[in-house]
Order: sequence, then C-alpha cells, then structure tokens
Amino acid sequence: MFRAMEEKSEAMQMAIVQKLEQMQDGPELIDLEAQFGAPVVFDNIRFSLSKPHYTRQDEWVDYVNEHCFYIDNAEVLPAPAAPYTEEIGNCMSQLAQCYRIYLGYLELEFDDLYARKEAELADDVKYTLAYYAWKQESI
Repeated sequence: MFRAMEEKSEAMQMAIVQKLEQMQDGPELIDLEAQFGAPVVFDNIRFSLSKPHYTRQDEWVDYVNEHCFYIDNAEVLPAPAAPYTEEIGNCMSQLAQCYRIYLGYLELEFDDLYARKEAELADDVKYTLAYYAWKQESI
C-alpha cells in the first residue's frame, strides 16, 4: 500500500512539473482529477485559495463560478502525532499494574485462579497482555 501511495505521489509531482515547464506567460489549468481519474487528496497541506475575477467599471466580477480557484499559498503542516500513543501507554501501565496485583496475591500464597480473578486477569488474553506489559516496564 505504501509503495502505491509513493508511486501516486511521484506521478502527481511529475504531472505538476510537466505542466509548469509547458506554461508560457499566463497561468494554465492543471486538472488533476481528469488526469488521475479521481479527486486528489493532499494530506497535511493547507492551501489558501482565491477565485479568479476581473474588474469591470470598478466592480469585481467572478468569471468561473465555483469551478476554479487560484492557489495563493501552500503551507505544509506538521504531521499529526499518533492519536492513540498516550492512551496505549496508559493501557499498558494499567495492565502492568494488574499483573503486579496478581503477583502480590501469589506472594501471599493465594491459588492461581483466585489471584487472577482478583487481579481482573481471568481472561487468558488479558493475562498474557498484562504479563508482557509488566515485563516491558521492568526492562
């Protein structure tokens, strides 16, 4: 998937470069949707747009309706941080704490099933995850 995205990005860059190289004196339209068969999505870029217009007897008149915009400025935004990093860290801490509680029950010589139940680790998957979270914290 990453390779396909990279190829599409390179193809788009080449299409823009070729169009810029072919332009004469005036601006021309680069129809990326027609060229790529679908609307193009730009991630982490903020565009400042304006509609083309001209003056006629001291009045500004739009002449393309809603079909065309000029890009006045393009600003690259910082990539968003992983949205769940903090939540995953909290989850791992809670799982490690459950495993420490489980070990505490074992240290007090409770049987394994009772210790797992009291530490809320009766589910085998949760128990395994808690073990790995505890092990990760101890590294």
